[in-house]
Amino acid sequence: KMFYSKTALFELALAYLLVMVCPSSCWISSLKMTPARSCQDLTRYCEARCRLKLRLSTKGHSDSSILPAQHTEAIHSKLTFIIDRAFPVFRVPLEIFRKFVVTTILIVSTCLWPVTLENPPSTQLEYLRTRSLAVAAVSTEESRIVAEAWKILDKAFVDKTFNGNDWTEVRKKYVRTNYKNTAEAYAAIREMTGLLGDRFTRFLTPAQYETLSNMYTSETPQAGVGVEMALDPESNQIKIVSVVPSSPAEKVGVKKGDFIVAINDVSVGGKLGSTPDDAASLLRGEDGSTVNIKLESKGKTRELVLTREILKATSVSSKLVPSPESNSFMVGVIRIPSFNKATTSQVLSEAKALRTQGAKALLLDLRGNLGGYFPAGVDLAKELLPSDTTIVSVADGKGSGSDYRTEHNGALAEVSLAVLVDHNTASAAEVLTAALQDNKRAGVIGEQTYGKGLVQTIARLQDGSALVITVAKYRTPLGQDINKEGISPDLTVKFKDKKEEVSYVPMSMYLNTVHD
Repeated sequence: KMFYSKTALFELALAYLLVMVCPSSCWISSLKMTPARSCQDLTRYCEARCRLKLRLSTKGHSDSSILPAQHTEAIHSKLTFIIDRAFPVFRVPLEIFRKFVVTTILIVSTCLWPVTLENPPSTQLEYLRTRSLAVAAVSTEESRIVAEAWKILDKAFVDKTFNGNDWTEVRKKYVRTNYKNTAEAYAAIREMTGLLGDRFTRFLTPAQYETLSNMYTSETPQAGVGVEMALDPESNQIKIVSVVPSSPAEKVGVKKGDFIVAINDVSVGGKLGSTPDDAASLLRGEDGSTVNIKLESKGKTRELVLTREILKATSVSSKLVPSPESNSFMVGVIRIPSFNKATTSQVLSEAKALRTQGAKALLLDLRGNLGGYFPAGVDLAKELLPSDTTIVSVADGKGSGSDYRTEHNGALAEVSLAVLVDHNTASAAEVLTAALQDNKRAGVIGEQTYGKGLVQTIARLQDGSALVITVAKYRTPLGQDINKEGISPDLTVKFKDKKEEVSYVPMSMYLNTVHD
């Protein structure tokens, strides 16, 4: 008679609510459904958790590993019967309602209904064993990490087609696997990110996360080797675009134009999809520690050992030089190799010093700047633009987004300004360049830029590892999508080594908000 009573409906609703409050993985973990768990232990456990009696029969079966699955199957049958009787109060198709409710409360129900289980049909035993072990696998630490990574990608990744992959099937394949160790789980996450077809979305180990996080957000010195890297568009190799003077790299003979083939026997670049950020995370480490690098130049390879040293978090530098057109027109050249949390304050400091020395214009050198910390590019733009000006428009995978705008006149909003760019100017550096160009705030001189109109964020997982995820696309103030296209300069030039930056820039390219 209980199947027709209000009590049965109440128990069903209660079970469903419990699942909403407590994730099923917590129940699976607490039940400890493993082959070693005996029938008697499981019985005592369930009796301790509720007043209802639970007895599992082992008659005719010596293998205790299938007992949790036998119990689950019995619960499934009883729930299905209850749902069929209770169904008329719900206005949805019966099959959909049954599948939704049964699969949701299946595990929790083990503590809510009494079951006396006799021998199940033998044809179901193998199926029950497989399902029991698959469910138990989800409770392992490694599987939970993979599940967490899948969920974050599902929610945050900008392309909701997931590069043409059925993301639900991906979950079934990777989350339900029983991983032997953390290394296997990490490999599975890398495979998942690889399916997305986005080289900027990638997995980081705990050590890589710490290095990358410190690189962009720390204002304290970091231990490294003193090279700036960029992705060569022709070979897809990681190329050294500059070497910091007196750095560990310069001391052992690393040259501008060398390609990095491997770091500590880990291959980078080429078809591997490695980014300069990946290479940087391998090059950085504790002060005084060593790192082995393999370089290639003009078809020849060589291996070097470098000792890491404390370097500045960023190497924003400046100098004061006269324009080739007029010795009285002094230009303050500010070199910004990348963006991090300290960039804006350092640029403002350098600009103040240059103007005190007599600079009538500023030239921002963004060549080889691959971006870095996206908010830093936006913050610097705010200091260079007048009030109520659009900097960039950002939209996520669902199409919703927002505009970044200035709220007041920037500290350098009235200074004459020009920008140098090349094919390795990317990401946050392109955000700044486009904001200045579209708002007619600065002339842009150089080469077509890289074309990275994507925004990444870093999501940390529970074990300290992390995902770098492409979460949004951006458009310039005039609505241009530069992804894979880049920014066209106002004046195209070919750069030559050892030539002064200002020699590429006519005085007419220095724009000023007051009289241009």
